[in-house]
Amino acid sequence: MTFYRVSQRGDLPLGDSFVTNFHVESSQALGAIHALCQQAVQTFWGVLKVHLPVETVLRDIITTELNPSNGKNVAAQETSPNIAGTGVGTASPQNACILISLRTANASKAGRGRQYYPAPVTTDLNSDGSLNNAAAVAIDGAYGALATTINGSGNLIVQHGGFTGRVNGVPQYTPLSSSVVTSTQVSEILATQRRRTNKVTPRRTTFLL
Repeated sequence: MTFYRVSQRGDLPLGDSFVTNFHVESSQALGAIHALCQQAVQTFWGVLKVHLPVETVLRDIITTELNPSNGKNVAAQETSPNIAGTGVGTASPQNACILISLRTANASKAGRGRQYYPAPVTTDLNSDGSLNNAAAVAIDGAYGALATTINGSGNLIVQHGGFTGRVNGVPQYTPLSSSVVTSTQVSEILATQRRRTNKVTPRRTTFLL
């Protein structure tokens, strides 16, 4: 079986970018897995975009084959769908995220994965700032359909292994392994990714004393 990383990369309203990844294990070649995953991702974004501001755009889908002994990149294929949000409403803070949790039969922390998608429009939020249930259910259903499509030719997985640190300056690696995803959850409490504002030009007011 071969391990793949599928990356979704795009633009956020204030000018920074986002990247979110999931992993797949399959006996199929890179080209076949990329074609499968890019179609599944585009279908998922057909639902997700309704909940995102128009300034949020999915630019690229990149499927990367990984070296099973160390997790390093072997080869990659890329598609640029340029799918923009169509949500009606104001953008939420750029460092807020829709959080999708991945669950496996492994009950330990290592058996759980997460994906951080861009923030929704404010019309999808409750008065307390949480994601409303209708939006969460729609997004979770669409992500479940993505997983079902991928599982027809492999497995959506939580991946383990790869780079584990350095000993006396020498990089250490653990061979890749996996836990198969058995369920997904969309949190109604938005998560945060501070790095999604790293490239945003600060805007401040000044009070002179």
